[in-house]
Amino acid sequence: MKLNSSILKDFLEESYPVKQYGRGNDRLTLERPVFYTGESNVLKDNRVYLSVADQLPRNPVFAGNVVLICTGTPSSAYISGSCVCLTVLEEANLFQVFNVVQDIYDKFDRWEAGLREIL
Repeated sequence: MKLNSSILKDFLEESYPVKQYGRGNDRLTLERPVFYTGESNVLKDNRVYLSVADQLPRNPVFAGNVVLICTGTPSSAYISGSCVCLTVLEEANLFQVFNVVQDIYDKFDRWEAGLREIL
């Protein structure tokens, strides 16, 4: 199932304090998250990226609807509103944050599967 930034923020806040920069949209378009690996400064449309803030590219190119979930303090390029940046406001292990986000997607996948079974 695809989600949106509001759902991710609301459910992520159950585990961590989160600050949001930028405006999301309500359409369910976001694919499952991936780690930002540094291979490119282009962040693809309808993707959720996880990264430590100081490992993000200095000059990012946002190719559409991008949500970034990061630990640490992001640079001004990420808080300018060009993307949705959800910043975890406490010391957190990025791998644990990734697992929490995966659990959010899994929860909605189970909900969708249950709804399909009922119908």
